[in-house]
Amino acid sequence: DAFAGDANWNTYKKEVALLGYKVNHKLSPNWSFLQNARFMDASAYQENTYSSGLASDERTLSRRAYLTDETSQAVTIDNQFSGQIETGVAIHNVLLGMDYLSLKSTIQYEDAVAPSIDLYNPDHHQIVPSSLDFAASGYSSDFDIRKEQTGFYVQDQVQLGNWVLLAGARHDQYHATEKGIKYGATTDIDTEQDSTTGRLGGLYKLNNGISPYVNYAQSYEPVAGTDRNGNEFDPSEGHQWEVGAKFEGANTHATLAAYQIIKSKVKTRDPNGSAYDLIQVGEVRSQGIEADINHYINDEWGVRGALTIQDVEETKDNSGIQGNTPVWVPEKQGSLWLSYIPINGWLAGADLHLGARYIGKMQIDASNSSTVPDATLVDAAVGYDLA
Repeated sequence: DAFAGDANWNTYKKEVALLGYKVNHKLSPNWSFLQNARFMDASAYQENTYSSGLASDERTLSRRAYLTDETSQAVTIDNQFSGQIETGVAIHNVLLGMDYLSLKSTIQYEDAVAPSIDLYNPDHHQIVPSSLDFAASGYSSDFDIRKEQTGFYVQDQVQLGNWVLLAGARHDQYHATEKGIKYGATTDIDTEQDSTTGRLGGLYKLNNGISPYVNYAQSYEPVAGTDRNGNEFDPSEGHQWEVGAKFEGANTHATLAAYQIIKSKVKTRDPNGSAYDLIQVGEVRSQGIEADINHYINDEWGVRGALTIQDVEETKDNSGIQGNTPVWVPEKQGSLWLSYIPINGWLAGADLHLGARYIGKMQIDASNSSTVPDATLVDAAVGYDLA
């Protein structure tokens, strides 16, 4: 639990500004248009140290000092047309949409040798910022990242008696560039990818308020870079199965589900290349159980609880971590949230919330050499409706 940093090189500053709006317009009795937009401007600056080796005396720790200076600006817009169409005994709830994301980031990074520290007799004021030789490290970075992603999607939810059937499809177009100096070397990457994914699901409403369901969904994630032969990487792919049941009562809504997600085409080490060459044969499997309940005690008080138990594993890998758990993935998570929304009196219009979150222990690195202890956090929120 010893602190191995330095008080003269220990800064973290972060500023985030968010601005958004939502427009909902009814076009006809059965059709409406919804637009959501958000603008973000963020910056983060950090000065810190990291360890680079422990001496044979098992008390002298070698250190390096680094700084990061990052800025980001982003715009996201989502446009949706939704409508209802009746065809005989079937009712179709149709959704058509297009979303757009634009992200611009500038990243600067510097790294230098720092004085070592005696873990048993530490001096936390050794670093002289003006004496750090960043040029000698060869890790200097100053590069820009640009990303644009446009998605087109369609979904049809069909009500047929007690059945609710769902089918959807989505097509994404992705373009990203990375230009500048990255860790001492020139980077000039231009990536263009596209992918089409789908979703199918079905639910049956029983007369007792319980509705069993099954759902299958595909997903994709853009992957930048090339293999050792210069071939651009393909997007990684995800396949999810979920089965469960929903309950809707007069004052209670609950869901219990079991799921499995397999993410394929994950980058891992190329056994026929150097230590820095990668290929897309990695795979990660995530499976578990989720439970969620929302109960209204009366018109003003409500309580919500959630629990997740999951098993996440690197099922295919060439770099020695196959069978391990990915970094920062807790096996258990839980939350409890109490809400009070007064209807009458001087607090009418206010939203008062108090809750707690439990986050289970997580692996600290890819080799699973140690874990981060579990933690319980307490949250509070206050809102007011000005309408």
